[in-house]
Amino acid sequence: MAYSNPIQYVTVAQSATISGDIDLKGAKSIALWAPTVTSCQAYLQVNVDTTSANFVRVYDPTLVGSQWMWSVGVGSAAIPLSEGIETFSNARVEFDIAQSDVRTLQILTKP
Repeated sequence: MAYSNPIQYVTVAQSATISGDIDLKGAKSIALWAPTVTSCQAYLQVNVDTTSANFVRVYDPTLVGSQWMWSVGVGSAAIPLSEGIETFSNARVEFDIAQSDVRTLQILTKP
């Protein structure tokens, strides 16, 4: 599989909770950088294609029955994403709180 984009930017619109699509094709190592956001919980959604209705939240295999979640507070932060995410070809970030302004997230991937 051909390696995709090493740095991607996706936005979450003002008053929205879901980012644009993240292309994970060929990525083996993935991290997420978030700028200042409205304090919230972030979830990761994945899919095997770009069909919007098929995105589902990722569950954390280390905690049985638990969703992967990131508590994002005021200020910038970064986090490596869960092992196994590279299995999927597309992802999105979901916030549990509508954002008070447009947010741009940076996704870093390595082959």
